[in-house]
Amino acid sequence: MDKPVTVPATLRVTARIISPLRLFALLLVVLFVAEAIIMFMLPLLFPVPGSPLANFADSLLLITLSAPFIWILIVQPLRNAVKTEAAWAAALLEHVVDGVVIFDGNGIVASLNPAAEQIFGYSAREVAGQRLSCLLSEPDDRIAVFTSPIGASAPTPEGHRISHDINGRRKDGAIFPMDFSVSRVYLGGEAAFIGIVRDTTERKQIEAAMIEKQYQLAELNLSLEERVAATVKELREKDRILIQQSRLAAMGELINNIAHQWRQPLNTLGMLIQRLPLFYEMGGFNKEFLDSSAAKAMKLVQQLSRTIDDFGGFFKPDREKGNFSVNQAVSRAIDLVKESLTDQKISLDINLRGDPHINGFKNEYSQVILVMLLNARDILTERKIDNPVIRVSSLSENNGSVVVIADNGGGIRGDILDKIFDPYFTTKGPDMGMGIGLFMAKSIIEKSMNGRITVRNTHDGAEFRIEV
Repeated sequence: MDKPVTVPATLRVTARIISPLRLFALLLVVLFVAEAIIMFMLPLLFPVPGSPLANFADSLLLITLSAPFIWILIVQPLRNAVKTEAAWAAALLEHVVDGVVIFDGNGIVASLNPAAEQIFGYSAREVAGQRLSCLLSEPDDRIAVFTSPIGASAPTPEGHRISHDINGRRKDGAIFPMDFSVSRVYLGGEAAFIGIVRDTTERKQIEAAMIEKQYQLAELNLSLEERVAATVKELREKDRILIQQSRLAAMGELINNIAHQWRQPLNTLGMLIQRLPLFYEMGGFNKEFLDSSAAKAMKLVQQLSRTIDDFGGFFKPDREKGNFSVNQAVSRAIDLVKESLTDQKISLDINLRGDPHINGFKNEYSQVILVMLLNARDILTERKIDNPVIRVSSLSENNGSVVVIADNGGGIRGDILDKIFDPYFTTKGPDMGMGIGLFMAKSIIEKSMNGRITVRNTHDGAEFRIEV
C-alpha cells in the first residue's frame, strides 16, 4: 500500500461536522469586535460625556448580558439543526446498501462507508490518505481524466457523473468486478468526488451462468431436434412393421378360412374323380355320366374360384375414402369366418337393421369387424363356453352407423379392461397372438375414419361398439 498522504482540509470537512461551541465562540468574538469598534467610534463621531474606557466597559457588559439570548435564540436552534443534519448524513452513509468512497482530485481517499469497508475488506482508517489506486486492480484512464484538474473543470458529455464496469482489488488481493459510479461535487471551490461502488460478482456469475445455459439450451434444442427426427423415423418404422405384422396375421386367418371354404368342395371333387374309373370298370361309363360329372366338377371349381375372388382383395388397402354400405362390409367379414365358427360349433346371431352408409375405407372397416369376430371366437374357444354365441348387430344412429359385436365368453377382467387396445398387449400367450389386432382396429376407426370404438362388459360377456 502507498504511503499515506495528508488529506486536504476542504475534503476533511466533509467527513465531520463543525462544532456548535466553536461556532458560538466565533459569533461572540465577531459581535464583541464589532460592538467594540462601534463604541470606540461613536465618541469620535458624536462626542458624549464619559471616557472611552467606560464605553468599552458598557460594551463588554452589553455583550455579556446579550450572550444568553444569542445562545437561546440563535446558536441553540442552529446547533440542533446541525446535529439533525449530521445524524441524517451519518445514517445515510452508514446504512446505504452500496459502498461509498470519498476522494479528491488527486485520487486521495478521505473515507469509506461501512458497505465499502465490507466490499474492499479495509477499514476507513486504513485507506484514509491512501491513493484510490489501492482499491482498483489497475489504473483506469477514464477516472483519471475525469478527476484530473483539467477534467474537473471541463464539462463532460456525462455532466458531473461517470459510471462504468471496472475491476476492484480487495485487501487480500482478490480481484472482483464492480460497477463504479463517480460524481463530482464542489466544496469551498475545490472539486471532490464521491464514488458509488456495487460489487457485481454475483451478477457476472449469473450472467455467465445464463450464457452457459443458453448455449446448453441451444445444443439441447439441436440434439432434441435430431432425437425427435430419429424417434419419429423409428416410430414410423415400428408402425410399418406393426401394420405388416397385423396384415400377415390377418392373412394367416384368411388362408385358414379359405381352407375351411375349400375343404368340402375339394372332398366332393375328389369323390367325383374317384367315381370315373369305378364306373368305367363297371361298364356304366358313358357320355351322359361323363357330362354330368364334368358339370359337377366345373361347378365346384367355379365355387373355389369365387372364394378366391371374394377374399383375394380383402386385405388390399383402400387408397381413397368412399361411401359404402356398413352391412355389406360386415357381411363380407362374417363370410370369411363363418366356416371357422361352424367348425368350433359357435353360433352366429346376426341382426343387421336398415342400410347405414358411411364414408371411409371399406376394406379396412371389414378388417376391423374381422378382428372383433376372431377375438370373440378365440375367447369362446379358450374358455370352452357351453353354447357359445357371437351376436352381431348394426343400426343407424345420429347420422352415423353403429355396429355392436358381443359374445357370451364371460367378459374382460376389470384390471385389464383399459389396456386391451394397447399395442402388443395380449392375454392369449405368444403362440396365440401378438396383441396388435385390437390396437390396429382402434387406429383404423379413430385415426383413419374419425370414429370411436369402445368396449364394456355385459352380464355374460364382452361387447365392442364401433361408431362411425
